[in-house]
Amino acid sequence: MQAERNDVNLSPLFNWGKEFTLSSVNGEEITKVWLRLVGDSDLNRARIYALRKSAEKRKSLRTEDSDDKLAFILDKGELERERLVAICVLFASKDLSREAVKNVSVPLPKEPKSDAKTELFEKYQQLVDDYPKKREEALREYISKEVDRITVELQKKTDDQLYNMYVAYVTDELCEEEMLAAFKEMCTYFGTYKDPNFKEKFFDSFEDFANLDGYLKQQFMSTYASLDITTDDLKKLQEATH
Repeated sequence: MQAERNDVNLSPLFNWGKEFTLSSVNGEEITKVWLRLVGDSDLNRARIYALRKSAEKRKSLRTEDSDDKLAFILDKGELERERLVAICVLFASKDLSREAVKNVSVPLPKEPKSDAKTELFEKYQQLVDDYPKKREEALREYISKEVDRITVELQKKTDDQLYNMYVAYVTDELCEEEMLAAFKEMCTYFGTYKDPNFKEKFFDSFEDFANLDGYLKQQFMSTYASLDITTDDLKKLQEATH
C-alpha cells in the first residue's frame, strides 16, 4: 500500500546530525556529544568491517568444539526429527511475508462513473472499506499454503539432511546478526564527535568505543539509530519529493 504524499515526514532528509547528553546510570550528566550520519567513505569501511566480523563468526561456528558452536548449535542427538522439521520450517518461512506482498495481487475496487447512482457509490465505498481485510486474508492464505508446502518438502528429507539444513540456517542467522551489530557499532563510532561542527572525533580508537560500559554504549547506539533512515522510509521520501 502506497503512503499518501501528505503523510510523509520530510524532516529525516535534513535531520542528519543531533546533539545529546551522555548520562550515567544514576541519571547524572557526563558530557555533551554530537552525532551525524556517516558519509559514503566511512559507510564502506563499516561494511567491510562488518563482513569481516561475519566471516570470523562463520569460521568459529564451523570449528569443532569452538565456544560459538557449543553455545549456539545443538548436537544432532539433542534434536528429535519433529523438532528439526519445525525449526527448518521456521527458518525457511522467514521471508514469506515479503514474498506474499510481492506475489499476491488483490485488485482495488473500480470506482463508478461520476454520473452513477448513489447506491453504486455506496457499494463502492463498502468495497473500499473492506479492502484492507480482504488483502490481509489473501496474504495470510498465501503464507499458510507456502508453509504447508515447505513442511511437506522437508518431511521428505532424511535426518542428516534436516540437521545439515538446521546448522546452515542457524549459522547464516547468527552471522547476519553479527554483521548487522558490527555495522551499527562501526557507523556509530565513525559518526560520534566532540563538537557541533563535527570536526573532532569523540573516540581515539574503535577499541575505546567497543570497550565502553554497556549502558553508555547503548546511549550512543540508540541516538545514532534515531538519525538513520530505513529503506522503506527513503523510498517514501523519494516518491514524495518527485
